[in-house]
Amino acid sequence: MQDQYRSCHTSARQNVLPESADLTEILSMIESTRNLVLIFKTSPEPQLIYVSSNSASISGYSPEDYLANPTLSQDILKPIGLEPNTHTLDRFRIPLGPIPCYIPCKKGLPVSAEILCKLSSGRLIFYIQCQHQVRHNANHPDFSDKNLPATPLVMGFQPDGKLIFANHIFEEVTGYLVSEVTGEDWKSCGLFSRETTDLIIKMFQDRKPDTGQPFELQLIHKNGQTCWFSGHSRIINRDNKSSYLQLSASDITICKKSEKMLRLTRFALEQTTDAIFWTDSEGNFIDVNQSACNSLGYRREDLLKLKVTDIDALITNQIDWKAHWKNLKTSAYLSFESIHRNISGEEIPVEITANYMQCDNMEYNVAIARNIHLRKKAEKQLKFTSFSVEHTADSVLWINQSGSIIAANMSACQSLGYTRTELCSLNVININPVCVAERWKTLWVRLKQAINFSLESDMFTKNGQQIPIEVMCNFLEFEGIDYCCAVLRDITERKKVDARLLRAAEEWRITFDNISDIVFLLDNDFNIQRANRAFTKTLNCQPQDVLNKKCYQVLHHADCPKVNCPKLIAFNTKKTQRIAYFEENIDKHFEETIDPILDANGLSMGTVHTIKDVTEHHKIAAQLMITDRLASLGELSAGLAHELNNPLTSVIGFSELIQEKILPEDLRQDIQIISQEAQRAAEIIRNLLTFARRHEPSKDWVDMNQIIHKVLAICNYGQKVHNIQLITNLDPNLPEIKADYFQMQQVLLNIVINAEYFMTQSHGEGTIVISSRKFNDSIQISIRDDGPGMSENVLNHIFDPFFTTKEVGKGTGLGLSIGHGIITQHGGKLYAESSEGKGATFFIEIPINQPD
Repeated sequence: MQDQYRSCHTSARQNVLPESADLTEILSMIESTRNLVLIFKTSPEPQLIYVSSNSASISGYSPEDYLANPTLSQDILKPIGLEPNTHTLDRFRIPLGPIPCYIPCKKGLPVSAEILCKLSSGRLIFYIQCQHQVRHNANHPDFSDKNLPATPLVMGFQPDGKLIFANHIFEEVTGYLVSEVTGEDWKSCGLFSRETTDLIIKMFQDRKPDTGQPFELQLIHKNGQTCWFSGHSRIINRDNKSSYLQLSASDITICKKSEKMLRLTRFALEQTTDAIFWTDSEGNFIDVNQSACNSLGYRREDLLKLKVTDIDALITNQIDWKAHWKNLKTSAYLSFESIHRNISGEEIPVEITANYMQCDNMEYNVAIARNIHLRKKAEKQLKFTSFSVEHTADSVLWINQSGSIIAANMSACQSLGYTRTELCSLNVININPVCVAERWKTLWVRLKQAINFSLESDMFTKNGQQIPIEVMCNFLEFEGIDYCCAVLRDITERKKVDARLLRAAEEWRITFDNISDIVFLLDNDFNIQRANRAFTKTLNCQPQDVLNKKCYQVLHHADCPKVNCPKLIAFNTKKTQRIAYFEENIDKHFEETIDPILDANGLSMGTVHTIKDVTEHHKIAAQLMITDRLASLGELSAGLAHELNNPLTSVIGFSELIQEKILPEDLRQDIQIISQEAQRAAEIIRNLLTFARRHEPSKDWVDMNQIIHKVLAICNYGQKVHNIQLITNLDPNLPEIKADYFQMQQVLLNIVINAEYFMTQSHGEGTIVISSRKFNDSIQISIRDDGPGMSENVLNHIFDPFFTTKEVGKGTGLGLSIGHGIITQHGGKLYAESSEGKGATFFIEIPINQPD
């Protein structure tokens, strides 16, 4: 059918409307045809001036009817779009057509036709090539003309979409007889899809002026295939009840399939991940797909302005391209690797398949470029892997199922002392005599089941040296053949380290058990994981009696942890906790330090507990308290002795004066009694003075560092109870000095106790730093704390007797005063530096060479 249309079109252009024909020739040609011709003048507006004389035989209307009724010609020319008020005729300067149309008939149905149009000498000539009248149902007469050339499909529809007539082309293109689809079953026949029916109804309901709107619709052939048609529609007898929609269409199924295939092909080319370039013989890009644009970063219009030499790093000039083109033309097909440069100048490795083609006497190259960056990277990684395996420190052997060594890396050759050829000719039994055939079979079965496993063994070198190894066996299947990849690691040094670790572990165990303090480890659930000998000795039990038992059950005979249990606090805060408590069950005083055990991520794994038995320290502290009380009593006795000595002296003196007088005997006896009792009281006071008398210091050569350690030992308990951290920085080469040992101890003890008191009162904890050094010709001892410090006013009075900032009953104000006197008596200096909020530092300086 398409060929028939093309033939008709060509015939009409060549025979009916030749470019050189004048109007007289055209008119003479018109009268010799069976087709209708209309001629319009174009100025000042289109007007019908001529109708061919055969119009009556074609439509029933005479030329005069057409000239008198312009509507008749307008109905015919609606597909062209010619209106009376049309002034723009440029589109007719190029001959138009063929365009499907209908010729209204005076009686019966319209005649289908095609219009050819030409603008000549200021006139519009419409050559209307008649075909035949449409075929219709039994209610309409048949006016078909079988002798006319092939015609387009013509159909008529009622307003509800029902088909009422069709020409004979309908039966050819749909496979249905007209009678099969024009009855009441037209909807269910399968010819019209729902979309087609809706389109027909919509075209009928369109109330716009009838302009012969183009359309495309699809019909379902009787064999199930879809047919596509393109044409124009118009409504006949629009204003009366017998109006119908008339469609004239051409079969475009082949075009649709071709367009679909073309779109599919182009879509496939655009969607492929490979870049595709079409070039001419000069290397110019004439087309590219989207992947080519994406890979190089260009817009399509920019890329099409370039040449191969602009993007290829190996074909950089026209000479290279000519050589490449010659090679391609000779081979017709080339596959090679190259490097493309994107818009940013980055290089992209590609694999190119180039194809030489000829089309319409033109030469082309279709090149498909695949990005092989990942492949190159994989190849590089493969080379790197092979290099790494070859040069790894571990020996690697590839062994087949029979135990034959088929490959080995360099380390294996070096460690065993064989060349690669020698090693690849051996069996496993040659390097491991224990691995006999039966054992190898057992290992192979295990390997296939487990895929990989490790074991320790020995290997023997070429010269017979035995080396302990760890073997990692891996099962591999490659191209249907089973292999074992064995990685052999020399563990000679590890064996030595293991032995040292065992010794170290034993030494640690012995050390752990010989620590005099109680040490044990708990997990996060209070279970005892390990305890030293001091723990079991203190509790009078065996290690197996306490392991994996709750600490609160073993130590405190309780069913649950105590409130504010320091282990829980250490677990939550991840900080060391220190407590002191009296354990009634065993009548002992303890100081316990709880340290959290943290893993590499800072998560708690348990706690380690160190318990010191401070029962003896408590006894010493009690004795010190008694001693302090005795010292206070001595001070009080001295004071009372001085206070009472004077009045007693007066009593004794006056009683003796009275006795010198003449008195009655009974009165004299009474006065003697008074004198005797007063003397007895004076004797008692002298005894108190003797007890509290101050003595001159007894100086001897002393080591101040030793005295400092003694003082700290005395204060150790109180420091731990009050969370006081002690730091010493003592000069080990500190020279000895002549001093009273106990007085030096008293001075240091007083300063340390004061520092502990004020830090505890201020923030419940603190740090004391004690340092000693040689300073000029003296030794200098500094005691620094981080307590609340002192104001300038307080600092100026701290050595005054009875001056104190402690609460009433907490201090006498004599400690620093006495200490200052002791250091001064030794020829030295005691002074302090401090400011509010920054702690205080006390300095003791005593000459090394003191004057006699």
